[in-house]
Order: sequence, then structure tokens, then C-alpha cells
Amino acid sequence: MASADVFNSPACPSDLQISDQTGGKTVPRVLDDSEIEDRMSGAEMREWRRDGNVLRRTIEAHDFPTVVRMLERIVVDTQRLDRRPDIDIRGGVVHFTLYSDAGLTDVKEAS
Repeated sequence: MASADVFNSPACPSDLQISDQTGGKTVPRVLDDSEIEDRMSGAEMREWRRDGNVLRRTIEAHDFPTVVRMLERIVVDTQRLDRRPDIDIRGGVVHFTLYSDAGLTDVKEAS
């Protein structure tokens, strides 16, 4: 993937998020499989892979400074969505994992 493409592809899915079950917060409705499949079929999610309640994505960048700039943008998105993805960096390859035992929920309901 070219470095320009990295910034055009979201690293944190905007239509899906992981259910939050922390005290005091309203827990969004968990989506069923058909709703998740429908949302995953969109262009924005084409780079993401689902395995149960886990979302994974790998992005390649041409150099480490590009990875750092990409992560700066991801931090803003994930903070806004109150998410903390696992991020594994190996040279110019970044692996993202979002997971929850509770399930995938609707970001719009969580806002």
C-alpha cells in the first residue's frame, strides 16, 4: 500500500466499535451477525477482517516516520470513540486489533 493510501483508509472503523461495559456509561446495543455483515460490506471496512468479536487490520507504510504520523491520526479517532486498540508495529507494518467479549456495537448509539 502506498503511503498516500494509508491516510485515505481509516484505521479505526467508524461504523463499528467494541462494546463498552465500564461503570456509569450506557452500554450501546450489541449488533447481531447480519447487522455486522451489512456494515462490514461497506468500502470503509474493506481492509478490516472480523473473527467473532475481534476486528483486525494490517497497514503497510513505506517508512517509520509515516507509521508515526499514521498513529497520531489513529489516536485522535480512537480517543473520540473511547477505544484502545492493540497496536503492533514491525518496521513499516502496523497490525491493529479491536476486541471485546461483549460484542460489536453501533458507534452512533454510543456517541
